[in-house]
Amino acid sequence: DIEYGILREVGAISDKTPLATTVHDLQVVPKIPSQENDVPVDIIVTPSRVIRCPKRPRPQGVIWSMVPKEMTEAIPVLRELRGGNISSK
Repeated sequence: DIEYGILREVGAISDKTPLATTVHDLQVVPKIPSQENDVPVDIIVTPSRVIRCPKRPRPQGVIWSMVPKEMTEAIPVLRELRGGNISSK
């Protein structure tokens, strides 16, 4: 989810960018609880099927209030984004 936020921050992806994931058939469930920083996918691919998911809102970028200070300090791109040293959107 942090990777998605970073890509949104730098303008590399948008709401129109399709997001897909691969999982085993047994991992597919009808619904799971989600948080503000979770990134919903558009397509789920399993060994036996392709599932198109309903559109749901996605984060617009990094949700800084959810990023621990230690993570910001440990990941250079987060540190640069937070400090305004990387041009965003």
